[in-house]
Amino acid sequence: MLHDISALLQKQGPMSKAMISRELKASESAVEQMLELLIARGRLKRLSADACSGGCCDSSGVDLYQWQGEQALPLSTSLD
Repeated sequence: MLHDISALLQKQGPMSKAMISRELKASESAVEQMLELLIARGRLKRLSADACSGGCCDSSGVDLYQWQGEQALPLSTSLD
């Protein structure tokens, strides 16, 4: 699911957890866990929709998630 979320956000741009869940047909709790892992690895950035200055979002108070690129830790979840 990590790769699915990464690919989706790279293609679509910033999305909410609910939007990602709908698109991937996954529970919000499962998506939330993957989002937190991607944030911890520096691959995603959480954006507050309240900080949006017009046009880019239509839901006040909903966090959006934005892809940050490949400069972060690898997606592998192995705990060597």
